[in-house]
Amino acid sequence: MTSATSGTPADGDADRRPPLRDVVASWPVTAGDVVAETAADDPAPAPTRDAAGPVAERRPRRWRRSARTRVPAPPSPRPPARTRVVRLVAGLVAAAGLLVSVVLAAGALAVAVGVDTGSGWGAELADACDALAGSLRGLFDFSGEDGEVRETLAAWGLGSVLALVAGRLAAWLVARLA
Repeated sequence: MTSATSGTPADGDADRRPPLRDVVASWPVTAGDVVAETAADDPAPAPTRDAAGPVAERRPRRWRRSARTRVPAPPSPRPPARTRVVRLVAGLVAAAGLLVSVVLAAGALAVAVGVDTGSGWGAELADACDALAGSLRGLFDFSGEDGEVRETLAAWGLGSVLALVAGRLAAWLVARLA
């Protein structure tokens, strides 16, 4: 036993410890040695002195319950069919919002880098973006040399953000209300 303050053996401990030569000679320790030693030990705890003076028996230490020792209930093996369907519908709604958001963001990026939206895939992308966020086009009124490009960029960019937020919100509502 060591002293709490210095880390050195307490006064009475030096005569209770066996010499090092006796400890080293008993290595390696086997399971039989441990069982024999535990059976030979006295199961009664050693008495201690109280501040009042009489010898008192040590009470066994009780384990405290804490949040770390609580075991959560095991999850159910499989959720009910209704829950699975609701989760599937909520996931599809969120995926649809994400898809619309990506299409509008791609259209805004194409306008920002100067892709020709009059022919080819640029025209198809512009038609899809106008169909998805056409109502937002009138919110902005930019003037100047690139006013039309800025209006398109602002409308499709805002539409992309709104589609993403609306898709996640709708998925959350579907999951909560069903």
